[in-house]
Amino acid sequence: MTQRFCGFALGGLLFVFSIAAAAEFKVYPGAKTDAWAADAVRKGKAALPAGTESEVYVTADAYEKVYSFYKQNAREVTMSPGVALPDGTQVRWSFFVLDNAKGLADSKLWLKVQRPSVADAGMKARDITSIQVVRKK
Repeated sequence: MTQRFCGFALGGLLFVFSIAAAAEFKVYPGAKTDAWAADAVRKGKAALPAGTESEVYVTADAYEKVYSFYKQNAREVTMSPGVALPDGTQVRWSFFVLDNAKGLADSKLWLKVQRPSVADAGMKARDITSIQVVRKK
């Protein structure tokens, strides 16, 4: 009886871990794709390495609301705080890993929540919250 229970419990834990490993990106409710920001990311200084894809979604919702949504569905990775734009505007950002990786460098699926959205080398800011999803093949 004890061996059967232990086997069942172990199997249950493995099932939970396999679900966590297979996490997928969930689009924040109401967020829309943003072609301008996605194109700027592809062409900008922060161009992604070969074999990496990125999508960018935007919403008018507050940073805190979007942050809370992803905090419930993913593991936050501590990074340096946001930066200040030349006009003094503070950019807030948070990074989340959606797989079992230890950090962004090892992750095959992660995202960044940021406000204001700054996606081009000219540092033009838009007062919206952006969600950048990065997938490595």
